[in-house]
Amino acid sequence: MCCNDGWKGSTFRITQNLIDPYPEDNAPVEREVASLRLPSRHFQNKSIARGVIIGVEKATNLQDIAIVRTLLEAAKFQPIRQAVFFNGKLILSPTDLYSYRRAPVAEQMLTLVLDHTCLQDYRWQDKLLPYLSWAYVERASVCLVQVGAANARNELQAEKIIAQSILVPSINAAIEAEAGIATPLAHGLDLALQTLRHALQHGRSMIKQAMLVVITDGRGNIPIEASRTNRIIPPVGRKGVEDALQVAERVRGLEGVKTVLLNPKSRQYPEIPLELAKALGAKVVLIPEQETWELE
Repeated sequence: MCCNDGWKGSTFRITQNLIDPYPEDNAPVEREVASLRLPSRHFQNKSIARGVIIGVEKATNLQDIAIVRTLLEAAKFQPIRQAVFFNGKLILSPTDLYSYRRAPVAEQMLTLVLDHTCLQDYRWQDKLLPYLSWAYVERASVCLVQVGAANARNELQAEKIIAQSILVPSINAAIEAEAGIATPLAHGLDLALQTLRHALQHGRSMIKQAMLVVITDGRGNIPIEASRTNRIIPPVGRKGVEDALQVAERVRGLEGVKTVLLNPKSRQYPEIPLELAKALGAKVVLIPEQETWELE
């Protein structure tokens, strides 16, 4: 009986293979199509020769000529050309010209301010994922500002990581860092402000648009002066929160920045993140608690 059942199973698999001999044609796509092509240029009419060289191609103009490749191409035809012109000099033809092919320069930037001290009981990764996906598809550069990470060199200061892509391993490692104790939120927002201001207003910068994502409950407990001097002068009180609000108002004045605040909605002082979002001019996205997420 067992042999008969096994034979029936084999027959079913053979029949199924005959009906659909190429199951890979119907397999779900497990990659992103956008990863196979370069991002479209949203702001520049033509590519500016500042990206990393990734090859050469036939030149369409006289900009960014690949000298060595052009000379090697011309050298192949010198016997024929010298036989015609007899001048003993290297003769170039427009068909010899090659230019460098360069990787596109990032036109957009994702700036992420991540408050590690408020995320222990929340499923915040799923709410952050759409913005990381946007940075990946658009090939945006990334600035990650860590606030209150356990591995911070100085617990009174936020730390900044700059990367050309969201795929840089240090970015993922920083996102997954454990939480510390202190929350220098005002200093973290100030680092983001300085980075955005330099990227958008610097004369030679290619960044034309930035996305600022802030994940915090707004309860900064380190005044910005303490972060700058590395010394806390009590009493602190609400000074850390007030400093964060003041910096946020300056961020709101930047042009070309879209801001989103991911709010864990803490039971303690739930009004603070809303005040911060208002100061930033940010859209608010709520992050549900761990238990609520799992029940849904």
